[in-house]
Amino acid sequence: MRRENYSAFYHIALVTDLEKPMISDKLKNILYDYLDIKGKSLNCEIRRIGGTDNHVHLAICIPPSVPVCEVIENLKSSSANYIKKNVSASDLRWKEGFYLSTISPGDLERIEAHIDSQVIYHLEKNIQDELTSFYCL
Repeated sequence: MRRENYSAFYHIALVTDLEKPMISDKLKNILYDYLDIKGKSLNCEIRRIGGTDNHVHLAICIPPSVPVCEVIENLKSSSANYIKKNVSASDLRWKEGFYLSTISPGDLERIEAHIDSQVIYHLEKNIQDELTSFYCL
């Protein structure tokens, strides 16, 4: 039997349409649970999920046999559809595209800590400041 060993970690940020505050505290828990379950169904390991009312960060391990863009687009479209169908008075729409960077195993804890501290981080910085610093925009 062939055994695969890999550590392909990514930091992904998904932003709501027009950066509007569409993710309430109630919706956040439902959305994060859904993303975790959906990630597992795609053979991915979501190491961390966090964000604010207008964006979500994920630290995720994606197998090399699975196209990264397909995973991200699947997470985006299926989560928006799930929320629309199952959460009354909620309409989650994602901004076109996504933000993506690789994570070295040595930086994984630092990125996970950043994801955990999103609410505090955004008391001082907006989403564009964050995306510029992380993704060299």
